[in-house]
Amino acid sequence: MKTRSRRKFGWADFAPKENRWTWAAPSHAIDATTRPWQGKRLPQRPESGPDGSTVRPWPDELAPSSTASGATRGHRSPVDPAAAGARPACEGSATAAAADTERRRRSDRLAESERPEVLHSESSVSRGPIGPRSSRRAAHGTTRRRVSSTRARARGAYPRSDPAMEIVSIRSFMPTAARKPADWRGWMGQICVRLETDEGQVGYGMGGGGEAGMHVIDTVLRGVLEKADPTPIEDLWEEMFSATLAFGRKGLAIMAISAVDLALWDLRAKAKDTTVAHLLSEQPTARLPMYRTISKDADPNRWLGQIEQALAEGYEAVKIGGLGQMDPTTDADAIVDMMRQARRVSGDIRLMADVGMRWQDVDAVAALCHRLAEVDLGWLEEPLPADDLDGYARLAATSPVPIAGGEHEFTARGFAELMARGAHHIYQPDVCWCGGLTQLLEIYRLARTHHVQVCPHRGSEAWSLPALQTVDPSPLAESGRPWMAWVGGARWADAHVEASARRGFGVDEQALENSTSPD
Repeated sequence: MKTRSRRKFGWADFAPKENRWTWAAPSHAIDATTRPWQGKRLPQRPESGPDGSTVRPWPDELAPSSTASGATRGHRSPVDPAAAGARPACEGSATAAAADTERRRRSDRLAESERPEVLHSESSVSRGPIGPRSSRRAAHGTTRRRVSSTRARARGAYPRSDPAMEIVSIRSFMPTAARKPADWRGWMGQICVRLETDEGQVGYGMGGGGEAGMHVIDTVLRGVLEKADPTPIEDLWEEMFSATLAFGRKGLAIMAISAVDLALWDLRAKAKDTTVAHLLSEQPTARLPMYRTISKDADPNRWLGQIEQALAEGYEAVKIGGLGQMDPTTDADAIVDMMRQARRVSGDIRLMADVGMRWQDVDAVAALCHRLAEVDLGWLEEPLPADDLDGYARLAATSPVPIAGGEHEFTARGFAELMARGAHHIYQPDVCWCGGLTQLLEIYRLARTHHVQVCPHRGSEAWSLPALQTVDPSPLAESGRPWMAWVGGARWADAHVEASARRGFGVDEQALENSTSPD
């Protein structure tokens, strides 16, 4: 097993002290061609067979492009016609046209049974995180026009022994408990979706966007979901993304899609009478370490008291909020002094800090990071606005303190750009905002390709927990929101989170329904 050495101030898992800065991916971690939640391994095209002869598992007409793996899947590489053995158009164009026509005819005559297996499984087509769907189909040898999931089921594209389910009810609502705190997190934050099938299965998911997000679900997304088979979640996600493309791509529309996606995963697990975590792995980790997020105020007295409380509760990692209320240019000395105090109180535990996207001056932040190196911060979270990609790339390239971010980024497409730029060392997608579990799993795969860490926002809550239990090589779950404890699916005790789900995400459905706002 290969290990990736981390620098002194890099990400630390809960390994022994002498191995504290070494990260090793377990055997079940995601690679570019295997997806444990889909249960399939994409067919690879080896260079040669055992006897040295060329192996061609696909007909030439259906061969995948050379970019069908990694973070660039979905983008075609330029192809030299001469290198590919094709006659240039200027030479014997009539002959070339006739050859092309014959190739198309041969392709049309291929029987369904002769097509690659990736066309015949509900989840086996591994979609790239970026690029249009037509490019992804070409990358996997799929030349057919995509049809709706219900029609595809009828044609046998997603075979299963029992009859196809249909979604017969879609309802969005905002629980009264989710209207806290009294800021944007309550006004634009948590919304819920309830999906019901004709077989009586019910799935719940949580997203964001407030009343505006609910409107997107009740209008645009309803048109995608009504009478649809909920089984091919990845296809439905692409249909929802396409339906909201004119006004979506990021923000409220993706928050709304997140709720639906999570409800679909809840349905998938319940239909198999299992948990979401067991869909992703046969042996999910039941108990995970947590880190405690404390005060959002730049008040060292509150910090120190809450750090002492976290230590008494057994936490070995603490994140301090409120740094964004100070200025890295004029308050640098005060910030360094406060963090020194926090380090003296916290001892050897892992200490992180959150700025909340409040700082603007990249040079001032970089200078401050060099001064904070002595404090041995685990990471500095969101020091710059989320859209300052150039600033983040500059900062991450020079900072001795690991830079974390991504809480307010959307979809694997967005994270692919961040990773390609080297914007962060640690990525923090929120599963209820970034596009749901479908996108979170893609982000983990991207992170493995780019050799970076993922530490989901609010990771100890029911929605992110299955991913940390199964595909995270060094899980560290952030403490949950106190006002959301009623959701269920997890138990927090002794600085650890334990999964309590028995079916689906383990959501407390009765508590959820009872908390529905009357308005």
